[in-house]
Amino acid sequence: MIPARTKNDADIEAARAAASALIDYYAIAEPGQISLHDIAYDRGVIVREGQLRGAEGRLVRRGSKGIIRVRSDDAYPGRVRFAIGHELGHWERHQHLSQYWMCTSDEIHAYAGSAIEQQANAFSSELLMPTRLLVPRLGPGLSVSAFRTTAEEFAASLTPVASRCVELSDEDAYVLFSTGDDRTVSWWTRSKRADRKFPKQFAIRSESFASCATVPPDRSPGPQKVETSAWFDIRHGEYEPEVWEESVYFRNLDIVMTLLILME
Repeated sequence: MIPARTKNDADIEAARAAASALIDYYAIAEPGQISLHDIAYDRGVIVREGQLRGAEGRLVRRGSKGIIRVRSDDAYPGRVRFAIGHELGHWERHQHLSQYWMCTSDEIHAYAGSAIEQQANAFSSELLMPTRLLVPRLGPGLSVSAFRTTAEEFAASLTPVASRCVELSDEDAYVLFSTGDDRTVSWWTRSKRADRKFPKQFAIRSESFASCATVPPDRSPGPQKVETSAWFDIRHGEYEPEVWEESVYFRNLDIVMTLLILME
C-alpha cells in the first residue's frame, strides 16, 4: 500500500516546482547552462565559497539582498553546488520563516534535517538536475555506473543524482543510505512504481551486500542478485520478487549507498 500524501509531500512538490520555474525562466536547455552563481546573483544573492565553521552552508538575508556562503575546503565541486542550491531553496521558499540559515552537512547531504531542510534539498535537486533534462537521459537500467555518468554531465554529487534517477525511474527501485558500524539506514527514497516501505530508520540485515560493503563507486561490479529476505519480509504465500542489489561505500563520508531493483 502506498502511504497517503502528507503536507510535507505537497511542500516538497511546491519546492521542486519553484526550482523548475527558474529553469524555465532562464531558458536552460542543457546541464552546462545551470550556473548557480549567475542565477543567485540575478535573484539578489551573492555566493561566496571558502571556509565555514560549524555548518556546510549559510544564508543571510537583508531585505531583497542576501549572501550565501558555503564551505568549499576539502569538498567536491558537486557537493558545493548542492549546498548552494540548498541555500537558494531557503532564499526562494522560506523568506517568511527566517532571515538567517545555518545548515549542517547532515541536513544538506544526509537528508537528516527537518521538513524545511528537506524542502530546500528538493529545490536544490530539481535546480541542479531538472526533471525535463534528466528524464530523457535515463537509460533502460539503473546502476551506479549510470549514476556516475549522469553526475558528471550535471556537475552534481553522486548521492543526489542516484536519488533523483530512482525517483524518476519507471523501474521498481529504491536507494538507501546507511552509516555507522551497524549500518543504520538514515534516509531512503523510491520510484513511483515501488510500493514497499521501509521504517524511518533501521539497521540493515547481515544477508545484504550493504552490511559489509567496502567497494567504492568507481569499482562497483554492478547490481547483483540477493536473497529477497535480505531486505524484505515475505509472508507465507505472498509473491516473492527477485531483488538485485548494488551497494557502494563512500569512505570519506562513511556512507553506504544501496540501489535495490525488484523484478518479477
